[in-house]
Amino acid sequence: MVEIPIGGDPPCLDSLPLSQCERRGATGSLKGNPNLPILWGLMAAVSFSIGQTLISQSLRYSNATTAAWFTSGASGLILWLIALSNPMPEFTGRIILGASAAALFSPFLARILLYMAYTRLGLSRPTVVAGTSPVWATILAILFLGEPLSVFIALGTLATTGGVVLLVYEKLPRTDWKKIHLTFALFAAICFGARDVVGRFSVQGFASPLVVAALVPTIASILLSCLFFIRNDPFRFHLGRKALPGFCIASLLYVNAYFSMFTALHGSRVVFVTAAIHAAPLFTLILSYLFLRKQERLSVRVVGGAVLVVMGVTAIALARHGA
Repeated sequence: MVEIPIGGDPPCLDSLPLSQCERRGATGSLKGNPNLPILWGLMAAVSFSIGQTLISQSLRYSNATTAAWFTSGASGLILWLIALSNPMPEFTGRIILGASAAALFSPFLARILLYMAYTRLGLSRPTVVAGTSPVWATILAILFLGEPLSVFIALGTLATTGGVVLLVYEKLPRTDWKKIHLTFALFAAICFGARDVVGRFSVQGFASPLVVAALVPTIASILLSCLFFIRNDPFRFHLGRKALPGFCIASLLYVNAYFSMFTALHGSRVVFVTAAIHAAPLFTLILSYLFLRKQERLSVRVVGGAVLVVMGVTAIALARHGA
């Protein structure tokens, strides 16, 4: 038996097709289009963005816990139906452990922490702090997976994070809040970043990112269902009939989102794709202007944030191409 180091890539064995060993390059993935994993990450961001927009419009008939449970369970079920129609790879402890940890970090812990921040601070400030997720994902990937850091990756990650912060920032009147309450949102951002790292750990060297994509929302829905036993209004089960259309469409979008996210993590290291995965606020903003007719002036802040996100993802794409 050959041991696979946590931070590295599976060695080229005689059992692997020669073409795979020849095509594996310095990026830690199989060679091909070097920007394809970033495109998968952007596709995940688009799907998450549209899904979250639909859910937000349906929450008047439900609540966040029920929405997370429904969309996680439904998307996991659909992904399993797709996965089971193909030959199943052999499961390992690494897959189960990594998928369980990913589900625990996000959506379970991240959603609870963000809700705690929202109830104390409102929506704007916690969302800004949660937008720092790519920075934490990059730091954790370097520390625990031994991934490389270059000037382009650092600048791209910081630019994307700064752009996301600008996009979601709203100037609010001074209210009675404590800065310590922002730690809930900070830990949520760290959980989102940790999800990317353990997700990469799960799919690294595994033949099918589709199976991992099915495992994570399934485990998340089981964990989220435990919240229904808490006798607290925000965690009670509440699903109105008028919420079902939005939740069902969002679940279909999350099928693509989970598959795209883990395909991106399967195809490249975290430092290359995490900024693209977390670019959802950019697409949410575009959707709000195009379809929801949100009353918001196209300010310098919004334009600057969008430009920073595009520049950040482009810089990381250039870094990956150079690798």
